[in-house]
Amino acid sequence: MPTVLARPKANGVSLLGDDAQSIRKWQDYVAHNPNATIYHDIAWREIFGRALGYRSYYLVAEAGDGAVTGILPLFRVPSLFGRPRLVSVPFRDRGGVVADDTESFRALVDAATTMLGRLGGAGLELKTLVPYPEDALRDTGLRRVDHWLHSRVDLAEIANRTLQKALRDKMRAVRQGIEAGLRFDDMTDRPDAVARWHRVYSASQHSLGVPAFSQRFFEAMIASLAPRGLLRLYVVTNAAGKNVAATIVLNDRHVSIYAYSASDPVERSTRPNDFMLYNLYGALIEAGQLAFDFGADSPDQEGLLRFKRKWQASQQLIPFYYLGKGDPADTDSSSHRFDLARSIVRAMPIAASRALLAPLVRYFG
Repeated sequence: MPTVLARPKANGVSLLGDDAQSIRKWQDYVAHNPNATIYHDIAWREIFGRALGYRSYYLVAEAGDGAVTGILPLFRVPSLFGRPRLVSVPFRDRGGVVADDTESFRALVDAATTMLGRLGGAGLELKTLVPYPEDALRDTGLRRVDHWLHSRVDLAEIANRTLQKALRDKMRAVRQGIEAGLRFDDMTDRPDAVARWHRVYSASQHSLGVPAFSQRFFEAMIASLAPRGLLRLYVVTNAAGKNVAATIVLNDRHVSIYAYSASDPVERSTRPNDFMLYNLYGALIEAGQLAFDFGADSPDQEGLLRFKRKWQASQQLIPFYYLGKGDPADTDSSSHRFDLARSIVRAMPIAASRALLAPLVRYFG
């Protein structure tokens, strides 16, 4: 039986069990609640656990009749020099509480607070694209911080105008890729897809001075999500057959998320990113997707935010909620506090950075 952490008047909150019935109830709730996202899917328990060693605590609020009324996936993110944090969810811009009512919301936050105390954690971090209701937040102790800028593209509007008309300011860059002989392919189902992706991704991260996830992380993600149609991997190759850009896209209902993207720093003169996005928009529109989610970025990343606006993205600040220790700057890789670290990573050989730094990524979730 799941361990009960809290029992408010109408709802009990428990840890999700490993049995098939419990998991099915969780997945049914995620599938039918419009506020749940792909990052609430049970698959991330396996992905983060297998690839990064994270312990997870999936909290479920239930009514007296056993119906699920809210969920909260939490991951214990260790610290190099201090106490761990509880995060929902690591490395992404959303997760957090999904609840049918205020009572369930508060019960889940109370249970998370209790869990934080039992683990001796430094803080709780809940991520969301939309603010939580003020009445639900009352007396929870959560504080709101608006730091990250989220970018989203209305693909339906672009489809109505046609790609070339909607993206006329980018067509010169796209034509550069066409003239260079670039090719765009969905390689999700190829046996060498992850290896091809990771070569481009590692080179791209190295040029930015940012540690890269291990290949194992992406293997776990693709194995868990691709068979269910929730993930696609696209690769751009040049005329010589070399991988010059790649992206991993997550499909969350009718919204496609630009989850991970990379381009070879040596090959950027042919504009592979622009070529990739143009073809990706076309593929997603053809598949019936209504929106393209560029994810969230630091306001300091002015060049990247401008690039996304040129691809018709609208942008807005999104709220994160903290209890105890927590600051967006702690995980903002573009912050000046990480300038020295980025320069060290760039100075390292790529092979060395893969071997030495990949194990450290888990501390920054």
